[in-house]
Amino acid sequence: MDDRVGRDPETRDFTQLPERVEIADTVATQVVGPPADPAMGRDPDMEFLLRNADD
Repeated sequence: MDDRVGRDPETRDFTQLPERVEIADTVATQVVGPPADPAMGRDPDMEFLLRNADD
């Protein structure tokens, strides 16, 4: 038995396509700030040198 029987015919009728969408209109843009500093203002190389420096 066909499971589409009894459904609204508009839900399975694709004879009319939606309006064409240009590729340039599909690119999402979002205003963003600068990326976060991964070292959080610290210099790991300098800290390594200071931690391992001879007195």
